[in-house]
Amino acid sequence: MKTLSTKRRAMVFCVAIAALASALATGCGKSALPPPVTVTYRPSIVGVGMVIQISNTSSHHLYNVQVVGRNYDEVSSASVKATDHLEPYGVVEVGWMEFEAWVPQPGESVEVYCDDYATPYISVIPELTE
Repeated sequence: MKTLSTKRRAMVFCVAIAALASALATGCGKSALPPPVTVTYRPSIVGVGMVIQISNTSSHHLYNVQVVGRNYDEVSSASVKATDHLEPYGVVEVGWMEFEAWVPQPGESVEVYCDDYATPYISVIPELTE
């Protein structure tokens, strides 16, 4: 298993600290915890990058689900609204077609935001295993 580079680890840590600080600053109305989701990945059917699968693991509706992809080595990012409404235990997928200019690749990070949650769910795209 490949480990994260020191630079990438530091950047993920900084994003987590910034998200926590924003959660503390938001006050009432938003949870300081990340949204109740899991993120999994699969290869794209057309062979371009990875497809990000966001699953709602709760019995609550999630609104305005936003996905931000980041490549810390190239200092680039992209954002896409995955869905307006993710039903309880529902799943939504996003890939290069939704992001347009960003192709999700192993080693890059993904942040999932939605209404009522100030802190994002953060995941790193894993290396493909054969």
